[in-house]
This record gives sequence, structure tokens and C-alpha cells, in this order.
Amino acid sequence: MNPLTLSPQNLRQFLSGSFKEISQRGDNVIVLTSNFSSVFERITSPNEFAGPLVEAWAHLQLSSLFAKYVSASAGGQAFADSVAEYHGQAVWFNIKAKSRLKEKRSRINLSSLQRYNTHYSQVNPASFYVLVFEYNWQPLGNTLKIQIEKLKYTFNLLEIPLENYKIEGAFEGSYRIFISPIPKSAETESTTYSIITAAQFLQRIAELRDLHMARKTSRTRN
Repeated sequence: MNPLTLSPQNLRQFLSGSFKEISQRGDNVIVLTSNFSSVFERITSPNEFAGPLVEAWAHLQLSSLFAKYVSASAGGQAFADSVAEYHGQAVWFNIKAKSRLKEKRSRINLSSLQRYNTHYSQVNPASFYVLVFEYNWQPLGNTLKIQIEKLKYTFNLLEIPLENYKIEGAFEGSYRIFISPIPKSAETESTTYSIITAAQFLQRIAELRDLHMARKTSRTRN
């Protein structure tokens, strides 16, 4: 049995304490400058611009925390953004950035149903953790300051209550999993944990797919 699945607080506490140290050193700030005045103030989709920067920053920070840390290839699509080793156990990370201005949008988009089927159908699948960094966007003249303020969420996917998982169809035969609303127990500082099994998770997303298809069929008939 994977000890990280049994004791998620170990990794959560480690990452929470590490982020506090990063903040105390002042290494939680990204500053960009431009030759064009006010250019950053004219960006209409800040998260599309800042999100990848915060995620790249997270890779740099995490790689210094783990003896073995491998991130996905830049520019490619991968199920896990990185794989690390913690106390001899493999941990898969999905890294996300969330603007402080959108903190009340209680939804986290995950990956495709098929990828989760493949991962959790394995014998003793690696723990899959989602890390959500909350940042503040501060454009001023020709300077942009992105301050990563919180490691807001740190959770194993199997900690999320089944009723908080949702699904939506993308292209033909493709389904994407998301969490809505995000439970308080997913917050990094939470001490509430309740682990489900990989089989329960797979059963839930299969049910979501079937319900989604039934609704889609019903709309088509009507």
C-alpha cells in the first residue's frame, strides 16, 4: 500500500512549510519589464499570460525540493506536469495557477477521462497530486510584478468527495474531468482527509460519463 495515499498530510505539510520558506526568502515574485509603457496593463487575459509563468516558476521551486524531479517536456501535452520522488515513493503532480481575482470561481479543470482510466487502472497507481498556486497580478507602467501569494490547494485526487467531480464533453468520444465546487478539505492548510479507492474513483467517472451521454441523447431527441 502506498504510504502517501494513507498519509497525505506528510506531503502537504512538507510543501506548505517549503512554500513559507520560499516566501520568506522573497523567491515568490516574478518581475518582467518591457520597452513599451503600459503594455502589461493592456493584456486582456492575464491568466493566459501569467499562468504559464507561474507554472514554470513552480517547476523551478519544486525541482529544488526533491532529489528526483522530472518535468514534462515544454510545449507538449502530458498527463502529469511532473514526477517526483518523496520518501522513496513516486508522486505525480498536476500544477495550476489561479489569479487572486478569480479565487471565488470554485472550479479546477483536470485532464481527460481516458487518462485517469489508464492511470488508476494500474496496480498500486502513483499518488496524483494537484497543486494550485494563487498569484496577484500587478502591472505598473512598463513593469509587471507577479507575486505568488499562496499554495492554495494541495490534494491527492482520491481525497476529493465523489459528489464534487463533474464531467463535460469536448470532442466526439472525449470527456474532461473537473472539480466543482472545490471543497475546503482540498486547501493546503486543511487537516481533513478522506481517501477513496482508485476503483471508487473510476466507478464515479464512469457514472458521470454515462449521465452526460444520457443527457446529451435526451437533448437530441427533444
